[in-house]
This record gives sequence, C-alpha cells and structure tokens, in this order.
Amino acid sequence: MLDEELRPYDGLYQIGDREIDPSLPPVPFSHAMSLSDTAAGTTFPSFESDVPFPSYATPDLVAYHGDLEVFLRDKRSLPLAERVIRLADSTGNGWILLDGRFRKTEVTETDGEDEPQLMQWCHSSSWLVSERSPQTTASELLHEVSQGNWSNLIETHGHVGCCYLGELGWRSLQCYFRRPHGREVALRSGKEIAVFDTAEDYTWEGGGFDCSIGDTVSLTAPSAFLQHSGALRWNGSSGVWVSNGQTVMTFVATPGWNNSVMLLARQDWLCEYLKVHELVLVVATRGERQRLAGYDTYRQPYMEFASVATLNSKAEISFPMDDITTHWGDVGELSA
Repeated sequence: MLDEELRPYDGLYQIGDREIDPSLPPVPFSHAMSLSDTAAGTTFPSFESDVPFPSYATPDLVAYHGDLEVFLRDKRSLPLAERVIRLADSTGNGWILLDGRFRKTEVTETDGEDEPQLMQWCHSSSWLVSERSPQTTASELLHEVSQGNWSNLIETHGHVGCCYLGELGWRSLQCYFRRPHGREVALRSGKEIAVFDTAEDYTWEGGGFDCSIGDTVSLTAPSAFLQHSGALRWNGSSGVWVSNGQTVMTFVATPGWNNSVMLLARQDWLCEYLKVHELVLVVATRGERQRLAGYDTYRQPYMEFASVATLNSKAEISFPMDDITTHWGDVGELSA
C-alpha cells in the first residue's frame, strides 16, 4: 500500500468526486414522483418554524406609498441590532438571532411595465467575544461592519461543494471555511481582536454536479466552534441542531423573491452557554434602503446602515451603536 493511501481523511479534495452529498436527506419518493420534469424538488421539509422573521428586517413597504424620501428618513423602523436580536415563538419561548439575510421589496401592480419599487436588504452576523471589555469590542467591530464585504470580519463565501453537510462541525477537516477556533481579526485601526464565529454557510449545487437533487441546497449551520463547545449535533433530517436531546438551534428560510433566512439559538440555552464560557454575543446588522428603478437605480438616493449590540448571559442587550448614512446624490432632498 502506498504511503499516500495511509493518510487520514482530510476533506473532499482528496477524493476528487463531489457529485452527491450522501448526508442530504433524500426527497420522499411520493413527492419526487409528483414533480413535473422541470420542477425543482427540495431535500428538506421547508424549515418550517413558528418563529417569525424580525418585523424591522421585513417591513411593510406598501405603507410608504412609494415615497422614497419618507422611506429614507424613517430611521425608527431600521433593523438595528438591538431591535432584531430577540425573537419569540408562538408559545413565548425566546430565541436569539445569530445570523440572517433578509430582503423585502415593495409589491406593486403593473401592466407589464417596470415600475420603481422600494427595497430594503439587511444582513445579520454575530460573534462570541470575551466578556471583559464588551463595549470597546462592540465599538471596534462597528467600524468593521460598516465596511461590508471589504471587512476582514465578515465571511461572505462559506462552504460551496467543499464539505458534506453531515461533516460540518464534528469532523476535523482541512477546510478554509471551517471555524473550529477563534481568530484574530486585523482591524483597520491597526488593532487585532479575538472573535469566535457563530455560523458557517453551506451550499451544495444541485441539477449539475449532483443530479440526484433538482435544485441547489443552502443553509446556515452553527460554526464548528459552537458545535464542539456547545455539544451540538445536527438532527440529520432538517435545519435543526440538538443538545442533550433538546432542539436548541434552528435554521428558518422562506423561498421566493423576498427570500429571507435566519439561524436562531434558543435563548435559555445560549445564556447558559455564555455564562459557562464567560463570553458575550456581539450581533451586527448592515444593509441598504433604496428604490429599484431599472437602469436608473444607481441614480436614486439611498441609505446605508450598520449597527452592533451585545447580549450577555442574563439576556441583557447593551452598548447599541449604529452608523447611518443617506446618500442624496445630486438631487438633494427630494422635496426641495
């Protein structure tokens, strides 16, 4: 046997065959047979949950009646971190938002013509940090969050065809997008700060490399660090992770143009975790408000926003900070 054949399994790159992720739950046969030749199936039971999406992140844009200036001036309805951290299900149980992507577009009746539409998108991320200096940490991270995709802090890629879903968290793999430990983030201020990521994105492309599924499968999973330190285990059939036999984390998603997704942790479990590990959760949001107007979209005034807030082991929200900028362009105030 060759020496290279004795090496321990280190990841899919050693196999050279990524056609099928065997850990994805199969589509039920009866459902697969009912699909048309062009219909795309799903390998998950739709991630149903009775935890509603944050109302600030999915606002009723029709209420603005297409008035862009009113929309941009309404800062009281922005999805700032302190407003979206805590959620509750139908029974009153508390849930904490760890990660999310939200999009809401105004629905208008058209006669085949493109009409301007108001739109808000918002991304939420979170990190675990030492409880020793949460205020200073939150302040430093706000500047990084404001940089968006250019920041060293925010992960924008995730696992894409590099790991099986069933491997995430528990198996030690040499994957660049795996987060089993803390990392030192080089800030633009010149400082470095230690953070622990709470989430990892997973995508498996279907209909091409993997012909066993009709469409691409995506979800956000707890980071390898959180799975190890929190004794989490994927339930193997849906977007749920359990600890000691109880559901403590869940992934929720809605399809369609106004697609929104979020990764939630049960509040009582997370607070106990923070207490045991002497950590604080820093939650950040960033996004834009604008008007979609076809080729003229880039000429429209728009707003950029970023915010952070911390959550401690007592479920107390502290140190809310934000950075909000409205770009009026050459038009000045629209009412002028």
